[in-house]
Amino acid sequence: MTVDDIEKRRSSSPAADGYAEGEEPVVFHYSREHRLQGASKQVQDYYANNGISMGKGLFRSLVQTRMSRTLLIVIVLMVLFIGFYGVFSSGSAAAAVGGIPVSLSAFSFEDTVYASVRFDEAAAEEQTSVSVRFCFLIDGGTVFAETEESEIYTGKELFLRTTITDYDIVTVTAAVMAGEEQTELSTPVSRS
Repeated sequence: MTVDDIEKRRSSSPAADGYAEGEEPVVFHYSREHRLQGASKQVQDYYANNGISMGKGLFRSLVQTRMSRTLLIVIVLMVLFIGFYGVFSSGSAAAAVGGIPVSLSAFSFEDTVYASVRFDEAAAEEQTSVSVRFCFLIDGGTVFAETEESEIYTGKELFLRTTITDYDIVTVTAAVMAGEEQTELSTPVSRS
């Protein structure tokens, strides 16, 4: 670039704000082709749309590389484990006592453990006295507290519930009596 070219450019371009008199304004010229000439082959292919195509589909992109296949296998195994744990560790136990289906459930919410025994509907010819002795166990199987609830079962659905402050209670057991029969239920405390 010669001095004459600079003078022609200066005279043809209007004065830019923020520049002193006689100072030449900075002019930026962008050329993608010029910039990509020095780029690597991968970058040139990417800008020429010769790179990885997004139209291959989700599954193909998940199994395209060894790392993505490994990640997909780990995700599938985690989903299976969570499903298995959710089914077999539901925080409830079930049995039948005196012909009445009963179930125990326990969960912890805001530093309180809620325990509930549900007596399902059954064909009962007469009223039956039912009682539940709840035992709250801490780590190591040590009994932390016991409570007892009783009610008259008439054949309709019945709940016997109790609560206790959660001092790291791990398991709840319930000795359920219906008439002369008794059964023992145990369940881990579900934490949410």
